[in-house]
Amino acid sequence: MDFIDGWSSHTPILKYLAERNKITRILETGLGKYSTSLFLNKEVFPDLIELISIEDSKDWIDQTEKGDNQTIILAEKDKVFEEVKKLDLSGFDLIFIDDSKSENARSSTIREVAKKNPNCFVVIHDYHREKYQKASEGFKFRLKIDNYEIPGLPKSKVSTGLMSNKINVKELKDEDNIFKKEK
Repeated sequence: MDFIDGWSSHTPILKYLAERNKITRILETGLGKYSTSLFLNKEVFPDLIELISIEDSKDWIDQTEKGDNQTIILAEKDKVFEEVKKLDLSGFDLIFIDDSKSENARSSTIREVAKKNPNCFVVIHDYHREKYQKASEGFKFRLKIDNYEIPGLPKSKVSTGLMSNKINVKELKDEDNIFKKEK
């Protein structure tokens, strides 16, 4: 799956992480046409053992791809963060945050994940929104990735956030130049 538009602007980052890390457990807040399919793609995430997806829309769950190694949790509308509270995040290799139509609700999810201090990569879609940047201040290392420069594909107006409490994400090597880091 290639980068197509703002809806899939996070896929180069997820692929970058999958190519360079053994990712066996993923928490996805907000199922997605692009993200869920990407996570379930064994060519991209060959080591995936478990995908836990939390979604607050039954209709959206019905429209997205499902996998054998996937657990789907239906949350109350705008209450994905309440389901995150119930989880032990220590065993995840990657957390992807793209839930809720409400900025306040997604900000609550971001804050809840940060509060649990996971030792994995956390990717936040639509990170150009100031509320999400503010909500992510609990992470030790934060990187806002703008202006994708992928040959043959349009630039994205959407930002993706890459967080970690363990790895200084600003020092990641991008040999393939799939994204530019904000200065």
